[in-house]
Amino acid sequence: MIALFLAGCVQSEALTYTTCDVAATLDPPSAAVGDTVVATGAPFTEPYDTLLQVGGYSSQIVEVVRDDCETCDSCRDEALCTTCETCAECEEACAPCVQTITFVVPEGPAPGPTAVVIRNGYGSSPALPFEVTPSATDTGPADTGPVDTGPRDTGPADTGATSSPLRGPDAAKAPMASPSWYERARSWLILIPG
Repeated sequence: MIALFLAGCVQSEALTYTTCDVAATLDPPSAAVGDTVVATGAPFTEPYDTLLQVGGYSSQIVEVVRDDCETCDSCRDEALCTTCETCAECEEACAPCVQTITFVVPEGPAPGPTAVVIRNGYGSSPALPFEVTPSATDTGPADTGPVDTGPRDTGPADTGATSSPLRGPDAAKAPMASPSWYERARSWLILIPG
């Protein structure tokens, strides 16, 4: 049996869009896991639209701030400048605009040189040089504080026995734990005549 497949051609338009190079500098240029770092640059958007990776590991975005950018945005809109291009007409209006992303260095990248990459709705940054430093360790002198002088434990001796809230004299007072899905299914099977 031979099957024939007919293919139709449909003419369609290709969608095009412009992406920007997201430019940024990092302060500080090195930090340990869990430390916060500030990237200053442009164009930045919102936290939900921003992916920032350190050594290929996604970082927590603390905040994206566009400070004093309203006048710049209005000027660029009126001058019909795109987000990606330099807009000579708005250079003065855009001078006070400062855009920052505060992020936390994630767990994952090994200590040493690596790169930070920022992606958002406008585009992507090049690999920004960054160094993950080893986590700080306590290198101070040995603890020499006073010994614990609080009262001694005067309760009954520990027998090593364990108790369940559903057994013993306190069982009537203990709240009932909700049954697991297995226990509920088993009780349904018991109720179904077979």
